[in-house]
Amino acid sequence: MKIPGLENLKPREQKLVVATVGALIVFLAFQFLAPVDEAEAEADPEAVDVATLDERFQGYLTDLEKAGAIIREYQRNEVRLPEGGGGGRADLVFSDQIARLVSESGFRTPGVEVPRISEIDDVDEYELISTTVRAEGTFEETQRLLRVLDRNGLILREVELNAVRDRDLVRGRFVVARISPVPQEILERRRRRSSGRF
Repeated sequence: MKIPGLENLKPREQKLVVATVGALIVFLAFQFLAPVDEAEAEADPEAVDVATLDERFQGYLTDLEKAGAIIREYQRNEVRLPEGGGGGRADLVFSDQIARLVSESGFRTPGVEVPRISEIDDVDEYELISTTVRAEGTFEETQRLLRVLDRNGLILREVELNAVRDRDLVRGRFVVARISPVPQEILERRRRRSSGRF
């Protein structure tokens, strides 16, 4: 292919002109034929919304595939509360159980706060019951308590230990929790509320 006016140039200059024209052609091809970049996609909100929705949909599909495993994990971690005390209310039975475990571990005068019940995000059938325990005992009693709480399937959400100088005394503050099934009547009420039926 002959480009007019190139014959008057030296071979080195001819190669430079051909390379420059080739680079210009490649640049223009990429500018007009390349896929839309992210900045252009953001300028078109419908394109972004479709991409975002598709990504969210794929995440939901992944969650649905894991649903059986998630339910089995909750059931495995669900610890049945002992009967008696608290008139059958899981939070009061839990409070009694915690006070008993702390006392049996050797701690003196444990202070167990009123348990709090909180919903677990995206899980209707289970809730988290937690309470704060304040107690003091020896270092050995503290170790024993931590093992007992773990053995009983309890979740230690927070642990704060302060040793008293020159004495074998530890003051502890523990936030202890457990996963518990939601009573059926409360579960039905929550479902009606979320569906808009009261």
